[in-house]
Amino acid sequence: MPNVGDAVPESMKRWWLLPGSRNGEYPEAVGEPVATVTELALSVVLNGVVCPAPYLYVKTAAVHGFRALELRDGPCSSTGIARRRDDRRALPRRFCELAARVAAELPL
Repeated sequence: MPNVGDAVPESMKRWWLLPGSRNGEYPEAVGEPVATVTELALSVVLNGVVCPAPYLYVKTAAVHGFRALELRDGPCSSTGIARRRDDRRALPRRFCELAARVAAELPL
């Protein structure tokens, strides 16, 4: 069976695994990859690992023993949005337009 991590782009691996904060080394993987946010939080708590998470999740995590710290000087991340071309709903269209305007104003 192929390793799930083999299909993940290197830039994404660097963001999640933080080798820049670990003397350039990736942490040793133990067990199977998680499939849900809850599994990720439980893995962090049970295995005592460090894992970056979105700020919103840090504020709403309801897992006992989950401790969150602000990550400073970490790797950059990016977010993408998309909608179906045939989707005529106003809310998705407006959201994509707003995101495009915000992205155009951000420094590269």
